[in-house]
Amino acid sequence: MLNVKCKIVNNTEIDLKYIETNPILKKSLEFSIEIVNYCKILKYNFKEYSIADQLIRSGTSTCPVK
Repeated sequence: MLNVKCKIVNNTEIDLKYIETNPILKKSLEFSIEIVNYCKILKYNFKEYSIADQLIRSGTSTCPVK
């Protein structure tokens, strides 16, 4: 477990433990990480820059960590 603090959308600091105990926040964070990894593949392997940029904006908009 990382002992770092992260910022949530309303700019309050909370522990990452809170995200791990909240299933919606946890799934949202995991989804955003998968989107970022997929967009890296799109950009560097397939040279799809505009699609990857739009997907990263829309796919990470629900991410609890900014």
